[in-house]
Amino acid sequence: MSKSKFCIMGNFSRNNAFDGQTIKTLEIVDRLADIYGKENIRECNYREIKHSKVKLFKALFNAFRKSEKILLLSNNTSVMNLVKACTMINKLFKRDIYFILVGAALMETVNETPESLNILKQLKHIIVETDTLKNDLNRCGLERVSVFPNFKKLRHFKGEELETEYQKPLKLIYMSRVMDLKGFPEMIREIKKINENGIKYTLDIYGKIETDYVDEFPRIRQTFPDYIKYHGLANAWDTSEIMHNYFLHLFPTKCPTEGQPASIIDAFFAGLPTLSARWDYYADMLREGETAVSFERCNFDEFREKLEYYYDHPEEIAKMRVFCSDEAKKYMPETVINDLVKLLES
Repeated sequence: MSKSKFCIMGNFSRNNAFDGQTIKTLEIVDRLADIYGKENIRECNYREIKHSKVKLFKALFNAFRKSEKILLLSNNTSVMNLVKACTMINKLFKRDIYFILVGAALMETVNETPESLNILKQLKHIIVETDTLKNDLNRCGLERVSVFPNFKKLRHFKGEELETEYQKPLKLIYMSRVMDLKGFPEMIREIKKINENGIKYTLDIYGKIETDYVDEFPRIRQTFPDYIKYHGLANAWDTSEIMHNYFLHLFPTKCPTEGQPASIIDAFFAGLPTLSARWDYYADMLREGETAVSFERCNFDEFREKLEYYYDHPEEIAKMRVFCSDEAKKYMPETVINDLVKLLES
């Protein structure tokens, strides 16, 4: 029986690719297929099997039996259930298992369930998005950890394509999941405050409405003034083209364990600076005053103050655009995937 070189386990919703985990999974699958051929890439859609133990173990058994190496792509949601199941089955098959983490919440799992360390040590390699997380895992005794940034295949805006003069009101864009944890309601509230005595900013919103927010969002949307608009879902590979004419990208997350948010990578390719909350790994991805300006996480008074300041000083944002465009080079598929292949072949 011939085997595929890799089985990749993750979310494969090609018609619903609106979250970072799905997009990253599809990017890795497509890039590895370009290198090794589609016949050497086997897909296992974890989203379809994770709620049934019978389906899960049947799919994992076939994946291990028919593949030489296993790549797990997951965020922290039930991640140890998948890792544990794979290490149990691997006692029979002895495959190399590579865990490619989406986001940066693995330390929470390790701190809350110390027994997870013994499971993680059975993996061939753990691949994370930030140096800080790598160092934290190393200190816990996990030695086979490498850093590979998130990446996307997008149009790259640079040079004369970068907008450096702005008409007022200034245009803001939010392109993330629509949910409370992302700071969405506070963002809307503060922009309304800024515009109380005249419209300084407009806001365009793109993103998937999370399941636990579908009842709340229509209520909030009814309160939108004309200068705030929800545009639905953006195609994941058209994002830089949508974003490049805006003044600032907003990332007001309240979550401390963001990894490398896809919307910030989108903004890099668009040459667009970000106004971001300082999550735990902010400095691993963004440089203050060059690719981003920031505020203390959950301090939305500071969020509003920063927007009011840059309304009066738009030239400071304009100077940052070239830094954002240059930063995009780190997140190009050809840059990241070649290093990933070297690790998988070692």
